[in-house]
Amino acid sequence: MARQRDYCLREVLPFTALVSVECTNVGMNTLYKAVVANGLNFHVYMAYAYAISSIVLLPLAFLFHRNTPLPPFSMILLGKFFILGFIGFSGQYVGNLGIKYSNPTMASAMSSIAPACTFFLAIIFRCSVFSVKLKLPKYPPQNQINFRAIIHTILCMIYS
Repeated sequence: MARQRDYCLREVLPFTALVSVECTNVGMNTLYKAVVANGLNFHVYMAYAYAISSIVLLPLAFLFHRNTPLPPFSMILLGKFFILGFIGFSGQYVGNLGIKYSNPTMASAMSSIAPACTFFLAIIFRCSVFSVKLKLPKYPPQNQINFRAIIHTILCMIYS
């Protein structure tokens, strides 16, 4: 019984979370395209999206709190929050602007390249090691996944 629980926590739960996040992402892209096509301003849509996410996530902060003490609040921490929020807002803003002029299928295909971009940033900042071998099975799994994501995105761009 304990072995099944460990398997579920290690393998099934992250996969389920990944699939649900991707389905939510595709659904939000499709919903966004539908409401913008009917005349809603995308600034209003973003305000609604942030309001709904705040309403959903705020109670979770009270339900799942940590027992460890929080770090002291400082201006550096506030600056990090601001930078993180600005990057997230800018990414959503540019993504929604792109969907306005394109289609949600292209946006969903472009979102699959995010792990590859993260992997390349990890290589640049020396957080990950990349070794080039001639045989494909010798590649680490993240290299195969990133190559497949890049090929998938290129094929979607060529197709549309």
